[in-house]
Amino acid sequence: MYAFVCLMLVSCQPRFYSFSVSAMNVATTDSIVIQWQARGDVTMGIHDIPYGAGNPGTLNPVTLEITQGAKTETRHLGPDDTIVMALPSTGDLVIQMTGDNQSERLRYIRFVARRFHKDSMKDRQITISPPGAFQDRIGFTRHIHGDTLVSEGPVKADRWTDTDQIANVSDSSGNDVIVTHAGVTSTISSGGVPSNAFNGKPVNGWWSLRRLLTPEEKADQTKIPKSLTIYITIKRR
Repeated sequence: MYAFVCLMLVSCQPRFYSFSVSAMNVATTDSIVIQWQARGDVTMGIHDIPYGAGNPGTLNPVTLEITQGAKTETRHLGPDDTIVMALPSTGDLVIQMTGDNQSERLRYIRFVARRFHKDSMKDRQITISPPGAFQDRIGFTRHIHGDTLVSEGPVKADRWTDTDQIANVSDSSGNDVIVTHAGVTSTISSGGVPSNAFNGKPVNGWWSLRRLLTPEEKADQTKIPKSLTIYITIKRR
């Protein structure tokens, strides 16, 4: 009897069987595709904040066209607004933004499945940038190999769209950095001067960053940074 009650309680819990968002980094002109399958009553919330800023009043209002099947619903999203929509337990939708193609913003999307006063949630943060080129920074936790600082790892494919390509790479640490990615190895000069050695290469994949330790860092390892990073300028075709 106890096992039966536990099974009934588990089967009554809300849950998401699947949930996916087409990309985590898109242009203002791109659409966002969301697919889900859940148990419970599903709602979606959408809220925007400025990228790298704390004042929501600096964002321009936009219009979102939210399409499910053959039906498109228009919703206005101001700097202090949150859009909330009731959705079926299983479905897909497309979000297209109009009204402002220049403001870089972070879009928070939350899906909630509710059943018997309990919630199951899926949160996603999407970076929305103007079409064309934009800059980001990548890096990884470092380790020391002899007199060399090494930082390497993968950039996940779902962070970028298939149309994202590298325009150039530049240093962010004030030191010459040897960068290896997508079959190319190039020394990126200090001072932030962009290098075109990786032009046209995909953003995702394995990156390796290396630079020599400075005399000060060799003398005092507390001065060695915890990670090694570079700037990449990304172009969207």
